[in-house]
Order: sequence, then C-alpha cells, then structure tokens
Amino acid sequence: MKIKIDIEKASEYRLQKELERRKKGLKIRYKRTKPRDSEKWKELKKFILSQLPPADDILSGKYFKNLLKEKN
Repeated sequence: MKIKIDIEKASEYRLQKELERRKKGLKIRYKRTKPRDSEKWKELKKFILSQLPPADDILSGKYFKNLLKEKN
C-alpha cells in the first residue's frame, strides 16, 4: 500500500484527518505504540538492576559518597 501526499496540500490533508478524528470523538494528538514483549521487558529490567549498586547503599548515601571520593 502506497500513500501519496502532495506537499502543497499537506496542511489540508492534516486538517482533514484532524477533522475526521474530531467527528469520531477521538484525541487529535495520539501516539501509536505496540505492546511490549513481556519476556524482553523482564530481561531489560533484570539487566538494569544488575548494573545498579545494592539498594541499601543508594538509600544510605554510601554509594554516592564513594562515587564523589573517586571523582576527587
């Protein structure tokens, strides 16, 4: 399927699509998203958590103190 849009009529096309969405009672601005793959999402969370220091060190401030000492 090909969609051809004339550049000179692009604003008219956008306004027409906006009007159609208004008539249907839908939001004008919308973002198309596809659902996340739950397995990939679990793996990503696992990876992110493996890169972080222990929660106790972050909450107590110990991690940041050590981080600042290393920078100086």
